[in-house]
Amino acid sequence: MPVHLRLVHAEPGSRVVEASAIRQGEVLAMALGEASTAEAAEERARQRLEQQLAAAPASTTPRGPTDTARPQGSATAVSAEPAVS
Repeated sequence: MPVHLRLVHAEPGSRVVEASAIRQGEVLAMALGEASTAEAAEERARQRLEQQLAAAPASTTPRGPTDTARPQGSATAVSAEPAVS
């Protein structure tokens, strides 16, 4: 399964890497890793991604990072239909 890696933040002494598992164009899971070097941050992100994939049932719907980070009850409904005046 392809894993997409991206350096999302860098400052002196801290790097953050995002790892995404992708299948058929769908993001199955995403994880962040932080460390003092990009290589260590990448390894942490990969480990966390592997943990998520191992814990997820095979029949679950792919979710992005905002689905897991949003507190329950705070979802905002969005309509795909144009507003009628």
